[in-house]
Amino acid sequence: MSRSVGEKTEQAGRKAYEYEKQYHCCSQATLRALQEVLGLENPLALKAASTMCGGIALSGQTCGALSAGVMAIGMQRGRQNLEEGFDAVLRAMIPANRLVRWFESEYGSAVCREISGLELSEETLKLMAANPEGALKALDPAMVEKCAQICRRTAEKVVEILEAASD
Repeated sequence: MSRSVGEKTEQAGRKAYEYEKQYHCCSQATLRALQEVLGLENPLALKAASTMCGGIALSGQTCGALSAGVMAIGMQRGRQNLEEGFDAVLRAMIPANRLVRWFESEYGSAVCREISGLELSEETLKLMAANPEGALKALDPAMVEKCAQICRRTAEKVVEILEAASD
């Protein structure tokens, strides 16, 4: 039985939120939720998304949840080979642009450090790598909650945009 748009939207948001809270890495949490709900399972894409959390490699740049949302849109609507032409690119670009515009309006920026306050140096990353469990425990709970909520809302919005684009 097919799920309604509302059910898919709620499920994607709930999963993205739970995955971020439990496993961390906003890009993977958001992408995995969308893969499951939209039937886009792809282990290699999920693996690639591991480098986008914390604003691309924990650099504080473009939000990983947003990057994952754009990836999911591309996975569903993008061109599959270069020979399809530029019009096939636009099938994904238009809804992806809609997501970016919504995200910037919703959060005031697409930049992770501006939204979350995350600011990590290379030295801090090395210390985190030496003690990952300690690093996770040291994260500000308010920031973790905020990021989980961003994952939730972004996953929900991706489902809404894709459903509207398929009409």
